[in-house]
Amino acid sequence: MMFRALATFGQYLIPLLCLFGAAASGWRRRQRAQLFNNVTANPATDALEGITRQEFEHLLGEAYRLQGYRVTELGPAPRLTAVWT
Repeated sequence: MMFRALATFGQYLIPLLCLFGAAASGWRRRQRAQLFNNVTANPATDALEGITRQEFEHLLGEAYRLQGYRVTELGPAPRLTAVWT
């Protein structure tokens, strides 16, 4: 009885979660394409100075995608700190 209730609930919940994940992925991909278009359309030589490190990584990933490469994003990298001795 409990399994049947979970299966009934899950048949609606799991596709909804997949749809939400696909929508979020498409939205992030669109943002990266817009970033790439904004930087490449800017004729100024300082077009890259106003973006963050993470945006720069996304920009490079989008540039590689447009060349036909498959890019796997592993998430944010840990912050690097320099220790001078």
